[in-house]
Amino acid sequence: MKESRNKIWREQIFWRALTLLGLFCLMALFVPYTDDDLRWGCAIGMERLSRGFADYGGRYAGYLIVMAMTRSVVFKTLSMGACLTAVCVLVRALSGWEYADLLTAALVLLSPLSLFSQTVGWVSGFANYVVGLVVILAVWVYLDRFFKQEKKQNSPAAAVALLLTGLAGTLIVEHYTIYLTMLAVCTIAFCLWKERRCFLQLWGYLAGCLAGTAWMFSNSAYRAVAGGSDGYRKLDEGNIVWRLIKGLGRICKFGYFDYRVMHGLLLVMMIACLLVCGKRMGKIQKGLGWLGAAGEGGLILCQTVVLSRMESMPVKGAASWICTACCVLSLGSLAVFVLVLFKESVCFARSLFVLASMVVIDGPFLLAKPITPRVFFGSYVLLGLVLSLWLKGILETAAIQAEKADGKEGILRDALMTPGNGAGNGAAADEGGRAGMRRGERLAAGVLAVLVLGIGLYDTMIYAGISRADRQRLEQIRSLAASGETRIYMETLEHEEYVHDITVSNRNGERGYLAFYGLPEDLTLVSDYTKEK
Repeated sequence: MKESRNKIWREQIFWRALTLLGLFCLMALFVPYTDDDLRWGCAIGMERLSRGFADYGGRYAGYLIVMAMTRSVVFKTLSMGACLTAVCVLVRALSGWEYADLLTAALVLLSPLSLFSQTVGWVSGFANYVVGLVVILAVWVYLDRFFKQEKKQNSPAAAVALLLTGLAGTLIVEHYTIYLTMLAVCTIAFCLWKERRCFLQLWGYLAGCLAGTAWMFSNSAYRAVAGGSDGYRKLDEGNIVWRLIKGLGRICKFGYFDYRVMHGLLLVMMIACLLVCGKRMGKIQKGLGWLGAAGEGGLILCQTVVLSRMESMPVKGAASWICTACCVLSLGSLAVFVLVLFKESVCFARSLFVLASMVVIDGPFLLAKPITPRVFFGSYVLLGLVLSLWLKGILETAAIQAEKADGKEGILRDALMTPGNGAGNGAAADEGGRAGMRRGERLAAGVLAVLVLGIGLYDTMIYAGISRADRQRLEQIRSLAASGETRIYMETLEHEEYVHDITVSNRNGERGYLAFYGLPEDLTLVSDYTKEK
């Protein structure tokens, strides 16, 4: 019976992952090349490669990935589909909740359009911020399983694999580089404290991270950034306290404040946690928990008021200060809430690690600028992981409480918990039901599946329309150029907010467009973003 239930569970996971892969690949097929993609996919990208990306940046692995993606639609489609599916599957593995993959997929598809368009809708952004997150999540899964082993042993093969993973992962994007290296150091320290020794594979991971970090930041581009001579990337100047405050405001504006769906779900989950787990809490604990929920509710109220009057969080003025304060209050409330429930379930303890990781990942942007929504893709997905962990914690707590009330050792817990996630595997609660699934979970899974499929297909149609219109516009430009036109107007496309800068807006974009599509170099392209008003 146990083997049969586990086999059914594994088959469900497999077919669900395969379905997500097909959906994401279908969407990725129609994602057009835009902005930086065009420069990476032509002679400009090859010229950068020939110089070893000197004076450009140290994202060596990220640059090579995007160069490959812009030269093969098949590779772009498969890699984007596989990475998005991997994000969902890895979150499920880390949270232990069977349907966390569907929840993660839904959250990605429901993410703010500014974030979605610069990651899923932009190949260059995807190659850095989504691929880099896959590396982080994969390392987490390995470390989680490694520390759960009763008899840990040195593994030369794993050491080599982790060395290469650490090396590649730290050559994708800078703030992930810093985090992966800090994770390696902390993992070594934790292992020495817990095991009184360390293992070859962990040393291999640390060596790979240190080598990758040194390689990345040895690029001369970062000396220009530090010296203030880089034309794009800069560090804030002035009083350190004021720099940190301004950086925090930028992080809130381009990241945390705009997550309306995410914060709504966080508040609902906090209330559910308190209702389920509150029976075993003292008055002080329960009061702190409800205070945390109130803090999250305060941010949602602020979002509702501000976003009903303007498109996004303001950059300056009193309203900006209020929004930033609400974001800080919300993050503090999440931390307090987790501490209150820390002993209820290991899932709540794990969510504290995830929240701390978010702070470390986004921390460099307190001083570095400019900030764009795409840099927060990682922390957005990690908030989704927190949601899944809390839901898993609710199920565990409810199972234990129901077990004690019924006096049926192990049976009801198995009816509420999912096979393969560390729970027991007792008798099924009813003959016809599948072990590990409650009626509520089946309903939630069905809603999530319909949501993911519906939004995924809708976005696919949007991207198909954008791609078709982009090709038609290109043919029109080719025809006008062949007739002798030297100054051509680029019409904006419908729904082009789903992608990043698909219409030329500056000289760099124009150079890339002309080179990628083999148009005359002396052609001038103007648009609503470039022409004189």
